[in-house]
Amino acid sequence: MNSKNYFDHIATQWNAMRKNYFNQDIRPIIFSKVDFKQKTVMDLGSGTGYLALEISKLANLVFAVDQSHNMLDQLMYKAKSNQLNNVFTIKSDIQSIAFLSNQIDVITMNMALHHMPSPNEVIKEMYRLLKDDGRVVIGDVMSHQGEWAIEEMHDVWLGFKKEQIIHWLEDNHFTDIEFIETNYQAVATSKKGEVINPNIFVVVAKKESKNEI
Repeated sequence: MNSKNYFDHIATQWNAMRKNYFNQDIRPIIFSKVDFKQKTVMDLGSGTGYLALEISKLANLVFAVDQSHNMLDQLMYKAKSNQLNNVFTIKSDIQSIAFLSNQIDVITMNMALHHMPSPNEVIKEMYRLLKDDGRVVIGDVMSHQGEWAIEEMHDVWLGFKKEQIIHWLEDNHFTDIEFIETNYQAVATSKKGEVINPNIFVVVAKKESKNEI
């Protein structure tokens, strides 16, 4: 089973599973760092809409991108139930999205980067999609030793070091980088009872305008 099939399989259970993994709400930290009011936003790895649906209450448009059709179905069911009519889904590989360049004000990605084979390519795609002076905000986990997560949770990366994230952002011409250690933890237990609880980070950066490069 690959990552896409895994998330298709657990889509109807994901909201309950997420609460077990992440029992602290990271959204207030993200909302304190980025202004979403009347913006065009793209949320990468949206899942069932934990972040995208809350952003849609402020934003003009929200494009929710995920490779799992079932996850996006769950997201749209909740959006329609809450009369959130400004949310549009895109089923896509996050490293290559069929969308015009320089169109997005803010790109968000929460707890999805560690599932990506090439985070640098994802960040490069973020840069392409953003308008000049657009913002990117990424939430994920710090490095950990839970190698069982590769098989059981289809993680590709065992979290990230601060230096890795900052290097990838700088390598793709992002500036004004702010790395926030939230003191929140993600908690998961393997089938054999091994527990990991890596710290969660949020990083915010700005796309340089063309005349700044």
